[in-house]
Amino acid sequence: METEVTSEIADKDFLQTIKNLGIDGFLETSDVAFAQFFWKKDEVRSAPLVSAVVWLLLATRQGHSSILLKRLSDNPGLFLGKDQNVLAERLPVFDNWNGLLRGNPAVGLPGSLTDQPLVIADGRFYFRRAYEQEVNIADKIQELTSYSEIPEQKEQKDEIKQRLTELFDESTASHWQKAACLNALSRKLTVITGGPGTGKTYTVLRIMALLAEMDSAGEERIVLAAPTGKAAARVRESVINGLELLNLPDEIVNKIPRDAKTLYRLLGARQPGAQFRFNKENPLPYTTVIVDEASMIDLSLMNRLLEALDDDARLILLGDKHQLSSVEAGSVFADICGIEPENVIDEPFSRFAEEAGGSIDADYVKTNVSDLQKSIIQLTHSRRFDANSGIGRLAASIKSGNDKDVIKMLKNPELTGDVIWAGTGTKALQHFIRDKLNEQYQYFSGSAEPIEKLKKAGEFQILCAHKRGKNGVSDVNALCEQMLGIGSVTERWYPGRPIIMTRNDYNLQLYNGDTGLCVGKPDGTLEVIFEQFDPKTKELVIRKLPPSGLVHELEACWALSVHKSQGSEYDTVVLVFPENVSHVLTRELFYTGISRAKSRLIIVGDEEIIRHSVRKVTERYGGLKGMLGWGN
Repeated sequence: METEVTSEIADKDFLQTIKNLGIDGFLETSDVAFAQFFWKKDEVRSAPLVSAVVWLLLATRQGHSSILLKRLSDNPGLFLGKDQNVLAERLPVFDNWNGLLRGNPAVGLPGSLTDQPLVIADGRFYFRRAYEQEVNIADKIQELTSYSEIPEQKEQKDEIKQRLTELFDESTASHWQKAACLNALSRKLTVITGGPGTGKTYTVLRIMALLAEMDSAGEERIVLAAPTGKAAARVRESVINGLELLNLPDEIVNKIPRDAKTLYRLLGARQPGAQFRFNKENPLPYTTVIVDEASMIDLSLMNRLLEALDDDARLILLGDKHQLSSVEAGSVFADICGIEPENVIDEPFSRFAEEAGGSIDADYVKTNVSDLQKSIIQLTHSRRFDANSGIGRLAASIKSGNDKDVIKMLKNPELTGDVIWAGTGTKALQHFIRDKLNEQYQYFSGSAEPIEKLKKAGEFQILCAHKRGKNGVSDVNALCEQMLGIGSVTERWYPGRPIIMTRNDYNLQLYNGDTGLCVGKPDGTLEVIFEQFDPKTKELVIRKLPPSGLVHELEACWALSVHKSQGSEYDTVVLVFPENVSHVLTRELFYTGISRAKSRLIIVGDEEIIRHSVRKVTERYGGLKGMLGWGN
């Protein structure tokens, strides 16, 4: 479809179209403001430019860092999550969009002036900031992957071999875990990807132990981080529990971090909107930076992290490329992993692995392996789910996009075992959550020790695909409180109320994703308890705060969104689908939701909604994957 807007009347009609879309609720107020900003500048005013800017704003809210102008012209609904028909009909697109925008003073090309707010690169239309972030990330990743220094002395290799023998068993699952350790010793970038239970944290704990033991000069400084408070708490728990089993000498244990910081805390965020303390000019004081749940990192935050790395530091990223990407724009971890990860190594690393105690099949040795491919290790053997696990088999079918197999499994309990398809509707949900909900509430509001109450929260969790609407988080939280006979608009706080932080509170040093519990005190007043790490004692402690100081940054979490649950695991998970199809329902969301369950999974949802979720793949448009050499 080609739209021409040439006359003064047409110009006015075009701008009014944008305003009307805002009045009708299809555009945000900020969208209209952006459109007016460009429209008022005589030297750049044009319908193709302003329309492209509005489309780009819409796409950015869907997680894209850019729009492909040609694809958008051919399919206006491509970048929209909702209201596709209305916007596709009322917001213009142009056949020769690329050509119409080139030469506009507001639009730059790669390598052009930095004062141009918009960029066209390889047919992609960007806000300059997002384009520069992708370029910076690609440059830094390529810089990291270009470094390789394999230990050459036999004494070093013998020592590594001895350490690996002590740290790992001889199971098949450990082969690539050992390879990840060797990779971390010889490269500045190691990317460890794998599904639930494949041992990513298990492996990185051993990497830290190996680095600490090999640090004869006492120079190694390791830090552990994650994108959210909830993810940081989970990896911290795994490391603390894992350290107890390794039986390492105290001097080695003391070099291994038992705390895990949020990325904002790691980078030194002091208040919203402020510059981070650590940056290009003031790099992080660590030799090894390890980030768990890296699939949650958005474009802007990854750029900040890479900029803050010291020139000599190594970076280790852990994640599952099949999980949900970040809430904000970008799919950085998936872009780094590129095509479906396949372990490939080159001859020098193969020889190193053989001499240092690794066990890698010759089939994985390839020629012409890119530096980035050499940096990626995929873990495939799940220690959590055996071959007969219903959750594990269901996860595999979802990843493959086989909706027929998924439904077949759900309809045949003998095929799933630990998975129950409860059907759909509020009554089905109530039936399957009533007993567990009551059990949790009685325990939360009872006389157990605070630390035990917080542990209880890890046994059972309701997860919702949507935050709002029917069967969304707000709706199900209200249902839970109604079933328990507690809570109201006027009585927000009550003993036993589980809560989650929804924003960073820098003054209280509580961060997005931190979870806590409201409990009663002997004098009848209430307090909110959080489990936090004490850097002085290097132990987990209970922090107590009055509810009055936590009014605006938290919400109840009887139910959580799947997004908020990333980085966590629970014994039993109830996954609740909405009643209608939406853009939120994707294969990645379904996979992420079920992979939070360790022992038992209950699914509440309609068959067609489930099928849709399996078939729909999240596709985020940006240029980073191509910049990293994977192709577009």
